[in-house]
Amino acid sequence: MSFITLMFLLAADGGVPSSPPAAADAGVAQAKAEAAKPDGKPLELDVEEVVFHAKVPASAIDGVTKKMTAIREGDRVRFIVPLEDIETGIGLRNSHMKKYLNAEQYPNAELIVSASLLKAGVGQKGVGTFTVKGTPRDVDISYDAKKVPGGMAVQAKFAIDIKNHGIAVPTYAGITVKKDVTIETSFVVSD
Repeated sequence: MSFITLMFLLAADGGVPSSPPAAADAGVAQAKAEAAKPDGKPLELDVEEVVFHAKVPASAIDGVTKKMTAIREGDRVRFIVPLEDIETGIGLRNSHMKKYLNAEQYPNAELIVSASLLKAGVGQKGVGTFTVKGTPRDVDISYDAKKVPGGMAVQAKFAIDIKNHGIAVPTYAGITVKKDVTIETSFVVSD
C-alpha cells in the first residue's frame, strides 16, 4: 500500500476589474478566463483505500477512507479526499479530528501532481502539492505504478508535518499525537 491522495487547492488569479473593460479588452479578458479554467476531466478510480497514519506514544491512529476522486486539469491531476468520510474507528476521535482540520470550512484534502507521474514503474519519486486546512505545501511522493487490464494500479505514499498546514498538534487525555503524518493510498485509474 502507498499513497497519492490528497490535496492541493488550485489558486486562481481572478480579480474583478474596477471598471468595465473596453470591447477589445473584453475579448482578451474572456480568452484569458477560458484559458485559466481547468478542463476538469474526471478520471475513473477504483480506490482500495486512503490512509492517514498518525503516531502516538506506543501506538498509532489510522484515519481510513475509500472515497477519493481525481480530475485531470490540463497537465495536472488533482486527487480529492473528503475529510468527512475519514474514519478512525472511534466516533469522538472522528469529531476531534474534523475540528483540528477545520473540516467544515475546508472539507477536502487535495493533492495535485503532474500528469506525467501517472506512468508505470516501481520505486518512482515525484513532487506534488498537498493542501489541507487551506494550506498548500510541496510534498515528496514515492509510488509504484503498474499496468493492469483496463488501467494503472498505483500505490503511493508521502509524509506531511501537520504544523506546516496550520494544524495544532492534537492532545487528548494526556496523549499527544506526533506532528508527522504519513498518507498512503492504493487505487486503480482506468485508461
